[in-house]
Amino acid sequence: MATRSRHVWGVLAAIAIELVVALAAGMTGPLPSGVDGPRVRGAAPAGLYFDYLVTIVMENKDLCDVLTYCGGFSPYLTNLADTWSIADEDRYCNVNPSLPNYLCLTGGSDFGCAGYSGDPNSNACTGAAWNAPNIVDRLESGGVTWKAYMEDMPGSCYARDSGEYAVRHNPFVYYNDIATNASRCARVVPSGNAASALLNDLG
Repeated sequence: MATRSRHVWGVLAAIAIELVVALAAGMTGPLPSGVDGPRVRGAAPAGLYFDYLVTIVMENKDLCDVLTYCGGFSPYLTNLADTWSIADEDRYCNVNPSLPNYLCLTGGSDFGCAGYSGDPNSNACTGAAWNAPNIVDRLESGGVTWKAYMEDMPGSCYARDSGEYAVRHNPFVYYNDIATNASRCARVVPSGNAASALLNDLG
């Protein structure tokens, strides 16, 4: 992989952005028995870097709704998973609706929000998330750059529903140290038409 930069961009793209390097979170469960999965490359030798890590969350889609070899609809994402890698272990909160799963992805806990899909800092569970450490804290403390691209979001760090944009699909605005920090908010951006912002940043 070209090493134009030594920065890692942690990316959360809500719903369906058609670009992936590592197809990961949001898929429920391992591959069904008897289904051949993609090959997974071994770990990179210590000391090597990568330019980008892209995580795509396929809202309300199981693994086999996406991957074509078990009945899915996306040959492009299937090809990327085959070529690069895929995380298909049960490493998620397994709660409903969307919000607690997004909080698990970014904060390591659902904060007691099972069954809740309200606005940031709007009840006890979102209040717990509001003051919790999150993935951005860890990335920045490790000197890693990041950016989050949100489908249909009308402006950076937008914290309420608008048109097709649902704030519950943007966990970054549920953390006080992101939502009230101008430099961090500037990294939670609209994905643009056909994911143009993400594609431009990836170069």
